[in-house]
Amino acid sequence: MSEKEPCCPDKDPTPSMGENTIETASLAQHDSFWIEWRVACSVPTSSWDSTSFTTAGVHYDTFQKYYPRIRTAMIGMYSSPSLGAQYLPDVVESGSTYPVTAYADSATNLYKLVAKGGSIINSPSAYYLTKTQLDALKAHPALMEQDLGLPLTSVSGEYWIYTITSLKDSNLFFQSTVAPTVQYGTRPLHPIYNTPGGATQSLILNNMDTTLWLKSTTYEVFAPTVLPNLKCNSLVK
Repeated sequence: MSEKEPCCPDKDPTPSMGENTIETASLAQHDSFWIEWRVACSVPTSSWDSTSFTTAGVHYDTFQKYYPRIRTAMIGMYSSPSLGAQYLPDVVESGSTYPVTAYADSATNLYKLVAKGGSIINSPSAYYLTKTQLDALKAHPALMEQDLGLPLTSVSGEYWIYTITSLKDSNLFFQSTVAPTVQYGTRPLHPIYNTPGGATQSLILNNMDTTLWLKSTTYEVFAPTVLPNLKCNSLVK
């Protein structure tokens, strides 16, 4: 039998999801919680060099075959077809459902949650949230990181929430459900950190087009007051 080593801090084992165990926490305690997880799982704080982050989402080949019109519309959002061909597969496979079309009217806001210190102005990252989804995540902060499928390199004790505003009516974007994820650390092929996903992600592929979208430079601070409710995964030596 394989010997197993818990991939979570020994001194403060975390409860399994579904136990409804909520532990209040200060910002310092929340930061410390994630630092301990990164150390225990051998995941660097900000570098992806020794990690592998994978999603258990839909298959792009199947998407191309059965949803050609949506694929064509999504490719058209990029500044060139070659960029679309390069980046769209990862966007599609980040979801456990195939993308569907959605539209924002003029002055409609969508939201992006980033770790403290982050910004969206120069970031082409397509992943945003509707107000309804953001409010649902705030209402259950112990599961927020897991619902969003955040990797250990993107979690924080405090988050900054930026807005992106539609500058026209019927502004096209796409939506899918966040897929489950697995992140590997310094020992490849051994799962160390899993998330179930489940939130609805709004995919704004042309968010760098300043004629269609306006990104905020100010942000709302959101610091969860409860510790994350995580499964304590095992790491096979």
